Amino acid sequence: MITLPDGREVSPDLNLLSVREVRSIFDKAQPQDEEDALIAKCYGMELEDYLSQPYPVFRKLVTAFIDAIRNPVSNDTKN
Repeated sequence: MITLPDGREVSPDLNLLSVREVRSIFDKAQPQDEEDALIAKCYGMELEDYLSQPYPVFRKLVTAFIDAIRNPVSNDTKN
């Protein structure tokens, strides 16, 4: 769980992404905006909200997202 500066608590929910979307994250040709939009979607955030986070919070969001992608079953809290 990551606490945002406004007090909201978020964690990555891979159930919000399709297999196609997850695979596209690993496509080096994918534009950065699309990757950012998918990570924001995974947190239930709007893209602008995600990109407006302070850099240290952004890094926590990205790190937690990557950890969830690497171990999707162990990070699945919603079965």
